[in-house]
Amino acid sequence: MKKQTLNIRHENPFVMVDYMALMSEILTTYEIAVYCILCAYPSSTDQSCYPSYQTIERKSGCSRRTAIRVIIHLEELSLVKKQEQFN
Repeated sequence: MKKQTLNIRHENPFVMVDYMALMSEILTTYEIAVYCILCAYPSSTDQSCYPSYQTIERKSGCSRRTAIRVIIHLEELSLVKKQEQFN
């Protein structure tokens, strides 16, 4: 098996994640993973983020369908607010 290495970027070494969301007993493992991924892609001007579902599923290890369900549930819990993005 080929050994993989991590490419650590030191420009932004930390991610801000809400403690209560991280320690919540009602969130599943995928929900915590997706929430953390969303927190890792902040906009520089406000509290928005725009990772694609493809990025979310690749980084969290879940399927696209699971990623969509997770975001719906996080929105129901008011942890995220989904807005359509227009070009």
